[in-house]
Amino acid sequence: MKTHLDGKPVTRGELNRAVVGNQIWQSFAAAKAGGAEKFDRHPDPDARLGTNSWYMPREKFAARIKASLEAGHASEVTIGGHTVLLYGADYDADGAPVRYYIKDSYPNYFYESDAAKLHSSLMEITTAL
Repeated sequence: MKTHLDGKPVTRGELNRAVVGNQIWQSFAAAKAGGAEKFDRHPDPDARLGTNSWYMPREKFAARIKASLEAGHASEVTIGGHTVLLYGADYDADGAPVRYYIKDSYPNYFYESDAAKLHSSLMEITTAL
């Protein structure tokens, strides 16, 4: 399988640079309880061969999402095999997430999600570094 841009074959790296420039995006996946932080194969069985994720404790997802939002970038989140765009959040006085704002490809398209509920079901997130 070859990827093309403007009718010419390109590598994944060339396509990446054409789309996001100097931005670096990273996939983060939930490590199994007690599992070490490490790079490993992306958890989506349909992910392109060679795609890796950084596995980390689920408790670190909130900080990763917050850092991305503060930098002005949305996050892609995978919940139960379905990916949505997380584009905003409300935080409590201590800086903990309370609610996330979601853009979905399914109707109701735009909705809010309880942060704790979302964190408990997250499989993977991709954010700008």
